Amino acid sequence: MSEDQTDPYSGLSDDEIIEEEVEQGRSNVPMITMVVSLVVLATTVAVIGYFISSATTDLPAPTETPSVQPTGEPKLPQEIGEYSRAPGGGGVDDSDPDQMTSTAFYIKNGQESMLIAAIRPAKDPRQQLEDIDTTNIVDYDDDARCGRDKNDLDICAVPYGNTLVVVQGLRDQSVDDMVEFAREVAPHIG
Repeated sequence: MSEDQTDPYSGLSDDEIIEEEVEQGRSNVPMITMVVSLVVLATTVAVIGYFISSATTDLPAPTETPSVQPTGEPKLPQEIGEYSRAPGGGGVDDSDPDQMTSTAFYIKNGQESMLIAAIRPAKDPRQQLEDIDTTNIVDYDDDARCGRDKNDLDICAVPYGNTLVVVQGLRDQSVDDMVEFAREVAPHIG
């Protein structure tokens, strides 16, 4: 430096320089850097918020029972997936004035594979299985119950709104397959 350009901080310690800058209103961080940093921070927060909100709105809605519940005789569907309803097999039981029951056999690969009963209005699944002399009843999950009937066949009861779907496997189906089939049939019961 030339002698006419003297350093205003010569001879001062670092602490004294900082104190001098604070008194004069100066900052070590230029204003433009602070503004750019704040804009980048706000943009980052906005982008993250957008992705979080769009990710949560794209989630599938949980499976729920229909808000308008069918009443009267349950009508079982003719076909569900690989299964078709056996001709003439099954029927309607209206002997209980407080409950309607429709039953049908379902065929897969040319053989009767499942017996379905749709009961309306639904009872508690465990109580329904007990009423038909089912033994070894277990909680399959939060709402489905499964056990063994007097012929030593697996049987499961799955509620769906005001309808209870009872499935009996006739060809050594797993309990998992029977509960899945009951849940597949349930929304198609009229």
